[in-house]
Amino acid sequence: MNSFFAIDMFAQGEAFRNYKQIQSFGKTDSHNFDGVWEDPNGNLLVVESKGGDSHLAKYPDVGRQMGYDWLVDRAQKLGPPVGDKILKALDSENNRVQGIVLRTPKASGAAVKVENNPKEMEGIEDVDPDTGLIDYSATHARRQEN
Repeated sequence: MNSFFAIDMFAQGEAFRNYKQIQSFGKTDSHNFDGVWEDPNGNLLVVESKGGDSHLAKYPDVGRQMGYDWLVDRAQKLGPPVGDKILKALDSENNRVQGIVLRTPKASGAAVKVENNPKEMEGIEDVDPDTGLIDYSATHARRQEN
C-alpha cells in the first residue's frame, strides 16, 4: 500500500495532512526509506511499511531499522537531495524529523495500523508508546549535548 494512503488512514493522519511525499523507494531499494514526506515548513516524516509478519531489520553496524543510527547512515548514503534534507532538518532548531512504521495486515481489507508494539520497536529511541511516532529530532538534540 502506498504510504500516502496509509498516513491518511491512521488516527494521527490529520497532523500530516499538509505533508507531500518527496521520496518513495518502494521495492526498488529495500535498504532505504519506504517514503519521506515534507510539510511546507520543512518538517519531515520518514515512513517504513511492513506487511504481514515482517519485522524491522537489525544491522550489526547501525542497529535497528528506523532507529536513529540507521536513519543517519541511510541519509548519508542517500545524499542529495533527500538525504541531505534529512540531515539538515536534524541540525535545525526550526524543523522536526519524525518517523513512523506502518503495519499492513495479511487479511484483505483490514486497516493499516501504526506499529507501536514495544518488542518490535525495541532499540529505537524516543518512540511515543501511544502514537508510535519516533522523534528523531529529540534523539539528535540529546546526542549532540553529550
